[in-house]
Amino acid sequence: MVDLVDGIISFIYLYNDILLIVMASLHDAKLLGGIGSILMLFVPVVGQILVLLGIKNISDITNDRSVFDNALYALIFGIIGSIAMFAVFYALLPLIFTFALPIIIALIVGFIFYLLSAIYLRKSFDRIAELLNIGYFRTAGLLYYIGAILTIILVGFIIVFVAEIFMIIAFFSIPEQPPSPPSPPPPPT
Repeated sequence: MVDLVDGIISFIYLYNDILLIVMASLHDAKLLGGIGSILMLFVPVVGQILVLLGIKNISDITNDRSVFDNALYALIFGIIGSIAMFAVFYALLPLIFTFALPIIIALIVGFIFYLLSAIYLRKSFDRIAELLNIGYFRTAGLLYYIGAILTIILVGFIIVFVAEIFMIIAFFSIPEQPPSPPSPPPPPT
């Protein structure tokens, strides 16, 4: 399992290093992240990859690697959670004579990984909100986190949908140039 995670991380870093030569503007991050956010509603895998590339671009422009790393961990936890959920279900199905118990256990495993994914995505979005001064990212991250927690009672899926809408708005709100850091206060006289 650790080798799988290391392999995924190595592949994504290599792929993004190749793309770094081509992309290096917030405009590209806006387009990749915005289009990816929209696609996440219809084609989640493609949308997540585009959002990750948009976040990688933001990370490179702002020179803050934690933005991309946290988003990457969120994606990896999501992938591992999906694989683990189906693996647990199919591993337990022949061992347990009732059909409900493997489903419940698999959903619990999926829930744990989904929650971990939401925690890291929120960290990434909170940092982007600080760096680019766009509060929509903070709102999207918070709603995604709350939605992940509440998926256990199914109302969370509605909240995650609203978080997706805020994610679309956040990416399309990215300015062409990063905001300049605030100037230091004048010295006392």
